[in-house]
Amino acid sequence: MDKGLFTGVVMIDLRKAFDVVDHALLLRKLEICGLDFNTLKWFQSYLDGRSQKVCIDGMLSKPLLIESGVPQGSILGPALFLIFINDLPLALANNIGLYADDSTLYASGSTLPEVEEKLKPDLIDVSTWVKDNKMKLHQSKTKYSIICSCQKLANSLSQSLNLTFDGEPITQVKSERVLGVYIDNHLTWSTHIEKLHQKLLKRKAVLAR
Repeated sequence: MDKGLFTGVVMIDLRKAFDVVDHALLLRKLEICGLDFNTLKWFQSYLDGRSQKVCIDGMLSKPLLIESGVPQGSILGPALFLIFINDLPLALANNIGLYADDSTLYASGSTLPEVEEKLKPDLIDVSTWVKDNKMKLHQSKTKYSIICSCQKLANSLSQSLNLTFDGEPITQVKSERVLGVYIDNHLTWSTHIEKLHQKLLKRKAVLAR
């Protein structure tokens, strides 16, 4: 914003990201990281053969074999997922921020058409990566925002980007929650402050009872 540029930000949401990690692909990526044969066999043993059961009203279901995913709630789970997704930025021309299963793609330009032309190829590359790695995008939760000054957006001929993922349009939002912080398109932080204010009022009401 200080440089007078438009920045397009795409908040990518992977559907059930931790649950659909392909074990064979993960082991291959661990091998690329330099793990030796014995260590790879240990990780294979750690991932394979897991099962789960469901208990309802005291009735226990038969065990169901878990054929994908990393163990959630475990120490190794988040680290293994980060290793699995770590090669996503290598497939893209522009910047992407990764934190666990939250991915944020962004590009800047002096005009919105310039930003759009930068983001479109990366969205195609993200689509290719998602398919190659046997994952799925949560289309309804994947959104984009345009960050710039109020005056610059008002003077722009267009106030939106034509962005799609596998032919489906990506919804534009004025503010979105990213890693617990509500970021609005003018970086005023007013939405985040208002949300925080409402949250504190509710907690205050509970304490006052």
